[in-house]
Amino acid sequence: MKKTPKAMYSFFGILTAVFGLCLCYQKDGKCYNNVNVIIALDASGSINIESWQSGIGLAKQIIQSISFADSGNKFAIIEFSNTARIVQQLSSNSIEAINSLNNMKNGVKGGHTYIDVALNEALKIFDSITSSQGNSQNVLVTVSDGYMTYHNGQDIFDILKAPVEQLKGKKVQLYAVSVGSLVKDKTLQFITTGPGYIFKSDQASNLIEGIKKGSETDCQKIVCSTVAVSRTDKGCYRDNHQANNRPLPDMIFTDRDSGSDKYSKVPLDWKNWASYLKGLVCRCAEAVNKMKRTIFGLQFYGECWSSAVNNTYANHGPAEDNKKCVSNTTLYCDANMLYCVGISSYNFVYKIVP
Repeated sequence: MKKTPKAMYSFFGILTAVFGLCLCYQKDGKCYNNVNVIIALDASGSINIESWQSGIGLAKQIIQSISFADSGNKFAIIEFSNTARIVQQLSSNSIEAINSLNNMKNGVKGGHTYIDVALNEALKIFDSITSSQGNSQNVLVTVSDGYMTYHNGQDIFDILKAPVEQLKGKKVQLYAVSVGSLVKDKTLQFITTGPGYIFKSDQASNLIEGIKKGSETDCQKIVCSTVAVSRTDKGCYRDNHQANNRPLPDMIFTDRDSGSDKYSKVPLDWKNWASYLKGLVCRCAEAVNKMKRTIFGLQFYGECWSSAVNNTYANHGPAEDNKKCVSNTTLYCDANMLYCVGISSYNFVYKIVP
């Protein structure tokens, strides 16, 4: 009899309790992609202590407003003047991020305002996470007065152009927050996504709403590279393994059995379960779509099954409870969860949609 690896249960506990990994989450009846937020704080000589503390306070509001259990949202903090320094590495640990900010409250460094060094440091962080974070929305919030110092004998806009274009090319949402009584709005506008992405330090609520709005996603749809899918009504269904009567009779591929002629050459990855399951859904969807089929199921944590007939998947009935399929973060799969897979003898069934 096939058994669930015990390691999976303990690993899920670690994922959920410590890291809160998730590819999307629900709150207040809406669905959101995870957000990776980098906050870059201007610590140059043109920033007085009042403006600095105003920026620290705004950063705290951002973190406190969009960090909550199991959301998977992550934060990093950069301070910059002549150089840029990562104060807080990208992490979902909001308490650690707040503590880092508290330790910075009297930390104006002085020196020149080189906004480009902050943008380039943010690029390095985003480069390191892009390949592993699924549909996560990346956000950069630069807090500054915009009084960038000329250097390298170049115009400041020529200096800023390359990192801004690279960030936009990565679809990073670029926000700026002006601090201080003397502000160069033209510079700050240049480093944002566009009109409506620049705020004053007392407009934190508007900025936070903008970040949330930018990460909204369809609660019922997963968008893969070449196809979109949604879960079927019940989601999780039995497979009694009756000879010649399997609900989804055709194995498309398996990530479990390297000796099978259906082996995908993509090993089941318990250690990176959240991103692995997202990839499994899309790989199965794309393989089935190429076969001109619309229904497929994920079984036993790493198997892709399908049928040439669309209405057979429920032949053995729905699962008895929500623990016969598991999600990317929990040992169960509820009606509002999109990324799920069946345990042994159960399929989590998806359908390809427009």
